[in-house]
Amino acid sequence: MARRGFAVANVRYPGGNTGLLIVLKPTLVRGLPHDIYRYRALNPTFPAQTTADQFFGERQLEAYRELGYQLTKRMIEEGLVTDWFNA
Repeated sequence: MARRGFAVANVRYPGGNTGLLIVLKPTLVRGLPHDIYRYRALNPTFPAQTTADQFFGERQLEAYRELGYQLTKRMIEEGLVTDWFNA
């Protein structure tokens, strides 16, 4: 289990401009909905399944969608990006 599934950093460009770099990595963390862990139990390579087969089934698509939602929600709840967007 990873501690986080994301990283946030401020970027400073030459000339004084700034930006925000957000990296989301599909990884398992504690406290996710049980459906995600259940999908992992049935698919041991999740969340790093090959993209060679582009025809995802509903369960696979939903597992990745929910994982992304949960990781993004945690990033926002931790307040790591709110200052940037509220500026």
